[in-house]
Amino acid sequence: MWTAKGYDTMGEGWDIRNPEQRAALIQYIEDHKDEPIQFEVKRGTRTIRQNNALYAYWREVAEKMLAKGLDMRTVIKEGVPIDPTMELVKHQMWTPVQVALTGKKESSALTTAEVDQVYQRFSQFLAERQGINVTLGRLYGD
Repeated sequence: MWTAKGYDTMGEGWDIRNPEQRAALIQYIEDHKDEPIQFEVKRGTRTIRQNNALYAYWREVAEKMLAKGLDMRTVIKEGVPIDPTMELVKHQMWTPVQVALTGKKESSALTTAEVDQVYQRFSQFLAERQGINVTLGRLYGD
């Protein structure tokens, strides 16, 4: 990771989050231009703020479903009535959409852009099919 000195001497990589870190990486590349260097670009996974917002979102979706008298069977499966919970919303509703759109099974593996992509599709489904509107931005504190 990027260090205060400008670069990581152990070769673990760079975490570029601001112009100063970007400039330090560029300087490092210039300082070592005659040496072989290998780069790998990795995008960060969801942020702590996104993580907290997702859990709040799933919880609120479950609460709104309960308030409307919907159960999990009504929304996704036939069978015995099951009250919605945050965990069921996440695992039985959100995750299938997430896997279909990103191929990723764990929400913790989503990039920030993928969180937004899945949220857009999922919230559109809830609004159109069930009349449930929960805004993720509000849950971020925006």
